[in-house]
Formats: sequence, structure tokens, C-alpha cells
Amino acid sequence: MKRFLLLLVFAGIQTLALAQTSYDRLRFGLQLTPNFSWVSPQSRFTNAESSGFGFGYGLMAEYKLTDNYFFHSGFGITQLSHFLSLDSNTYRTPASTQQKIYNVNYRYRLQYIEIPLAIKMRTNQIGAIRMYGTFGVEAGIMVQGKAQVKNGGPIFDPDEFFFVNRSEDEIATGTTFSDDVIPFRMSLLMGAGIEYLLSGNTNLLLGVRFNNPFTEQFSGPQMTARVPYTALHLGIFF
Repeated sequence: MKRFLLLLVFAGIQTLALAQTSYDRLRFGLQLTPNFSWVSPQSRFTNAESSGFGFGYGLMAEYKLTDNYFFHSGFGITQLSHFLSLDSNTYRTPASTQQKIYNVNYRYRLQYIEIPLAIKMRTNQIGAIRMYGTFGVEAGIMVQGKAQVKNGGPIFDPDEFFFVNRSEDEIATGTTFSDDVIPFRMSLLMGAGIEYLLSGNTNLLLGVRFNNPFTEQFSGPQMTARVPYTALHLGIFF
């Protein structure tokens, strides 16, 4: 997966580097992507709880292939927030004993650097509007992972890298928990929307995106799930 991710990133950089020889075909823009993510369990131990809202922002870059077809890429920071629970799990205590805890709840906040590699298809201009569709893949690298662990038993100690029983009544908040999260994410990317011509080369963009991963989000033997998300895509091309 790491080699595949690096290959896609290299291909995108090479394409944009070649595009520098024809500046009239290359355009840049800024984007905002508020998102809504949820958990798709892949094992019988993992349960999806309530979904969460996140936020993203970044740079867009497009290379014009023809009047209606573009190679779409960019660089974005995306934060995902979602909730899940486990039917049961066994944690190790400081005394090296094991304790089984039921219905352990987690709230994850994960932040990724994401790079899309896609083909964008755009209609002819209708008044000041063009409609478009996007299809491709999106590679992500996690740069931050945090979780809140809510249960009445052991909670994760980020310094010792195992669960400890601090208090029977304590609810863990703000606890770093990233060792079970896979740091690489590869997804199918689909999108649609409109571009509105303001003047010259300046276009407003309004659309939606669906990011559907085909890699697992977690690496634990019991916690197995994928996390798709839908985003509102707001941007401006200069």
C-alpha cells in the first residue's frame, strides 16, 4: 500500500510538472470541504455509533486536456470525526493482569493529508454555468490521531502504550490513541457540481464529493472498519 501510494503521488507530481510547459492549460484554486463521516464495520465485534462532522481545506490544481476534460489533483487537509463501539475487549492493567470490558465506546478525530488523482468532465458553458463530474482515487496519510475512550474501566495510557485502570468512575477524554489506526488511506473519489463564471478565468465551484475507502481504517483483530465520508465542495479557481 505504501509503494502504491508513493507511485500515485509521483505520477500526479510528474503530470503537474509537465504541465508547467503550457501555463495556459494549468489553473489553481482554493477549496473548503466540510464533511460528514460514518463507520462501516467489517467485523462482528465493531459497531457503528453516531456519525460526526469534520472539516477540510486546501489547494486545487487542474490541467486542461481538452475544453471539457481536465486532470484534477491538489493538496488538502481533512479532519474526520466518528464514533464506534466494541462488543467486548480485553485490556491489560498495570499489574499485568487482564480485564474484560464490555461496550467500550470511542470517539475518533483523525486528520489526513489527502491528494486526489482524478479525471474531471465538464459540460459546455450554459449561460455563466458549467456542470461537471469527477471520478478517480484519493490517497491519504494520517498526520494526527486522537480518541476519547468512554467506559468505566481501563483507559489507554499513551506513554506506556497499554490500557490502565485509573479510576472506576473516570471517563477518559482527550486521550491520544493512534496505534490501532492504519496511517494510510486509499479511496474511490466521486463528485459532481457546478462552476459559475465570475469574470475572466475566475470561477466559483459548488459541488459534493463522496470518498469511499477500499482500505481498512483500523488494524486491531477486533476493531475492523472502514470510514467513508461525504463532503460539500466549495472553491474558487483563479
